[in-house]
Amino acid sequence: MIEENNPELVLIRKLREAFSNQFKEEFSNNKLSEIFGSRALINETIRKNRHFSERILFRIKKSIEEKLTSDNQEYALNALFVYMGGEKKSNSNQLELDLIESLRVIISTYQGVSLDYTNLGRFFDNQALFNNAINKKTSFKEYIIDKIEWIVNQKLDENSRIQALKVLEKYRISKNYSIKPSTPIEELIISIQESFSNQNNKFITKSEISNLIGGKSLLSYSAKNNSKLYQLSLIKFEHYIEENLTSINKTKALLALKSYKLKIGYSVNSAEKEFIKILFNTFSDAFQREIYLTELSELIALSKSTINDALRKKTKFSKLTLDKIEKKIIENLKGKNLNKAKNALLNYKSIHNYIDESEKSTETKLAASIRSIFNSYYDEILSYNKIGELLGDRQLFNKIFYEKKVLKNDTINRMIEKAKNVLDGESLKETISVLNTYSELRRYAKKIETFNTNSKVNEEICRWKKVHPILWGTGGDPKFYSLGDYIDH
Repeated sequence: MIEENNPELVLIRKLREAFSNQFKEEFSNNKLSEIFGSRALINETIRKNRHFSERILFRIKKSIEEKLTSDNQEYALNALFVYMGGEKKSNSNQLELDLIESLRVIISTYQGVSLDYTNLGRFFDNQALFNNAINKKTSFKEYIIDKIEWIVNQKLDENSRIQALKVLEKYRISKNYSIKPSTPIEELIISIQESFSNQNNKFITKSEISNLIGGKSLLSYSAKNNSKLYQLSLIKFEHYIEENLTSINKTKALLALKSYKLKIGYSVNSAEKEFIKILFNTFSDAFQREIYLTELSELIALSKSTINDALRKKTKFSKLTLDKIEKKIIENLKGKNLNKAKNALLNYKSIHNYIDESEKSTETKLAASIRSIFNSYYDEILSYNKIGELLGDRQLFNKIFYEKKVLKNDTINRMIEKAKNVLDGESLKETISVLNTYSELRRYAKKIETFNTNSKVNEEICRWKKVHPILWGTGGDPKFYSLGDYIDH
């Protein structure tokens, strides 16, 4: 093959001269090819009598600019421009080419091996990603940049990560993509995306997350229009997060949801919202599909607007309404869903003082007392299951309410030890005091057959009732409730 009649050979020769002169060693075709990201590039081009493609020329140009200096760089660039037609060509895909090549250099340096665009794509879980962008001259959509950024954060060390984030930010600015969240919905989306992606060990798009709660474009539309998510959507989110995320991912997602609600003015911790959320979860699980709030209203023998009114107007349910709800809960639910719903109903009743004193056992008063302390400490309404989890047994209060369990000393001691890890200050002191008081009452109750046979016990219990009115109730009768339960044990 005669060089004068083959522009590829001319370019290759001049590039070898420039690189050999720069590095003071002879560059073979293979060695030169490695600089451009593929060891067989030059020999394959010569053997098959092919022209260099636009993306290869771009890669050669970047290598010249990065590896060569002074006269060597000028010599090589002139040779390249002659090959390309005597002048520097503009490229409609230049932003993408710049980003791709920058990422290739960063990732190649990080891995210690020169990557071609196919292997660079594999690093980002799509081997055709960059080749398609180059060959089809397409730009990267924002969700693709989001995915690349997530993978960068997951896979690279600190130095490489910072370099990659800088070139991604440059591309975002050029495309007028968002650089950082500026609205509550954008902050929520980023946090939720990160939690779901980390949980699944792959990037999860906004559309995929939206699909989880019934609307492919929900989050994208809300972000674009800065519109609020409806309460039902938030309830669905919370339900899905609690069922499908674990550990730190679950905690971060729930905190992001809570922060979003506060910023847009939704009531985060109302008793009604907590009660409705559990009803929604249990009925959805029982019916094996997500139900609408209007449908839930009808299922529990209410008008279509009752639940929406409770959420939006912050009205509370009457005792009559709760009686209807309880009837429908028993008719429609069973197993763990029934227990959850009954527990939620009892929680709601206790918050609004709908439970008659005659219905309360010493254990339910103990539960109410501890819950009051925890709610005050955490400044939110916690479910009994959550408090039980913090104290070492998620089902602890369900056992109290539904199995009528009496707490043994080892259970009380374990609760005290767990409380030391999640409370402090006066809240911790008060919790320990309440639990120790319960143990003392139980110990005294075991010693007597009737309350009035021991005046000393009578005096002690009267004193404790005064110290812990939430736990032991108020009123003239000093006899504490469920004394007979203790005598039987």
